[in-house]
Amino acid sequence: MTMTRSLCLRWWLTKQAVDVFMGWTFKNLR
Repeated sequence: MTMTRSLCLRWWLTKQAVDVFMGWTFKNLR
């Protein structure tokens, strides 16, 4: 259970980081 939770949290954090990075890059390009 703990391993699954850790994997889910890691995936969520990665998704958040990618979303922020994509938004920041898109804003800088415009």
